[in-house]
Amino acid sequence: MGSNSWWQQVVNVIADGTAIASSTSQTSLLTGSPGASPGVWTMPANTLQPGTEILIRAAGRMSTVVTTPGTATFTVKIGSVNAMVSQAMALNTTAQTSQTWILEIHATARQVGNSTNTQLMWTGKFVSRAVVGSGAAGSTGVGILLIPEAAPAVSTGFDSTAANAIDLQYTWSVNSASNSIQLQQYSLAFKN
Repeated sequence: MGSNSWWQQVVNVIADGTAIASSTSQTSLLTGSPGASPGVWTMPANTLQPGTEILIRAAGRMSTVVTTPGTATFTVKIGSVNAMVSQAMALNTTAQTSQTWILEIHATARQVGNSTNTQLMWTGKFVSRAVVGSGAAGSTGVGILLIPEAAPAVSTGFDSTAANAIDLQYTWSVNSASNSIQLQQYSLAFKN
């Protein structure tokens, strides 16, 4: 028999964040909008139960350097743990300027507990003209990359009996001022 459930949005960022450029460090996308990191939400202790679902939706604009843009990697950090790390996604060698990107990540709690016992099953997709295989604007569709591109696996374990901040982070593999990504929309929701 089914149960009543609903999505509860706990974070909604509608202002532009600070662009990440000229860096190869793992950096929060949730900075620079009004308030101190308004998108970084602290999940109260024991929020997760087996079967709890998490949905992250993010979008913005990105630009890439011509010929050698490198790769893009998204990370969901829970507390001090990189709980979900996407594959390094190859970027289009044709320079892109302020192209739309969309990221959707869905997770389900497989098990919960202290120490490193909490594990989530993550899947998602990254959509942008900036990924390999995308054509010129107006001529063809955009690239869609699945996360992960191989078989899904459970996350690195973390302690869900303690409060943990949830942060969406990004890493460029090539340090260039022309490689720039900026968050413009973000939401984090839990299915009760």
